[in-house]
Amino acid sequence: QNICSVFLEQKSVCNGYAKAVQYLLQKEGIPCILVVGQAGGGSHAWNIVQIDGAYYWIDATWGDPSDYNDAQEGAVTPDIDYSYLCITTDEISRTHTPDPAYPLPVCSSRSANYFVREGLYFDSVDEGRLRAIFGEAENDPDKVVILKASDENVYHALFQHLITEENIFQYYRVYDGNGNMTVSYSENDNTNTLSFWH
Repeated sequence: QNICSVFLEQKSVCNGYAKAVQYLLQKEGIPCILVVGQAGGGSHAWNIVQIDGAYYWIDATWGDPSDYNDAQEGAVTPDIDYSYLCITTDEISRTHTPDPAYPLPVCSSRSANYFVREGLYFDSVDEGRLRAIFGEAENDPDKVVILKASDENVYHALFQHLITEENIFQYYRVYDGNGNMTVSYSENDNTNTLSFWH
């Protein structure tokens, strides 16, 4: 429930994650507050941060996939999920409900969003960009590619193009020990993100 569980025991719950994020960001002079409310069917804690005058939501707990790594025996999943790093009020509202007792700023900017800054944000299916992104990741066994769609329509178009039509294998030529092309992926329609790794 506090930063000691994060930094000393390296095992925590949402309150510890959120307090650790607040502590680290404030030490760097970045304004950050702790927010409590409901998410995932229970009580939860997460953050709002201010970057270059704009506000963003951050949920570091949901950025740690270790909970579902343990749940899926033998599954290999990314170490970090950036889906809840610097997102808007519209995006966080799909899964999180803050305590209404405290007034909170509206987070509408996307400028500091991880996917925007990393060139992984799509407002259409752009085959050239997909080829460049996956080409860069092909020879790095630890590389995880996470793509974010601007809305549900683009998300479904990306999913259709990459997964349903299996075009992922035209961009991401990764082979298993038997010489078969293989890729692992996860989907999150709450955040309009698709994650790929090998």
